[in-house]
Amino acid sequence: MEEKYNLSEDQTDALQELMNVSFGLASSLISDSLKSFSKMPLPVIDSMEISKLKDYILNKFDGNSEYLVTSQIFRNKFDGESIFILDERSAKIITSLLLEEDVEKVEEADVKSSVLELTNIISSACVGKLLELLDAQIFFQPPMVDFDAGLKQAIDKMSESSEDKDYKSVIIIETSLVFEKEKIEGYLFILTKESSFEWLKNALDDFIENYE
Repeated sequence: MEEKYNLSEDQTDALQELMNVSFGLASSLISDSLKSFSKMPLPVIDSMEISKLKDYILNKFDGNSEYLVTSQIFRNKFDGESIFILDERSAKIITSLLLEEDVEKVEEADVKSSVLELTNIISSACVGKLLELLDAQIFFQPPMVDFDAGLKQAIDKMSESSEDKDYKSVIIIETSLVFEKEKIEGYLFILTKESSFEWLKNALDDFIENYE
């Protein structure tokens, strides 16, 4: 990670503490909704130029599988978007758990609505709770999913869209959503702008000062 995006030891400890709470809430809400145990490991934080984002994400996935890609934009002091990527098999299993139906009876419309609902839960719990703990508000746009594009085409669209939104570099907060019993794993990427990271560091300093 570039030097200007480095957190101090105290900031890192505070962020990990806050993310433990936020991601723990997300896991709990998802487990309750699907009636199946899930977990979200502590995230990895990195930064890069927006032009490198597509290859960074694509290198993490099997090119032979079909994936669903959803995105949700959030606005305010912490400005960016979350990207959730799930393979087609996992999406159908999650839909069957959510609707309590046999996986063979799941239709495309059901998968779409279920994945969008799951994205909403993850974003509001992970990002929303983090901002709440830092005493800040955040506003979410409705999530979007593209069933007609493959993984590469969907990430192409998002990279182009991010460039259009004036992203030059992005901060990536990356984790996964794991259901061990069902052998399901989805990936969450939270992208923020450089200005948001500066705000985050200041907010962490305020949080540390208030709790010393």
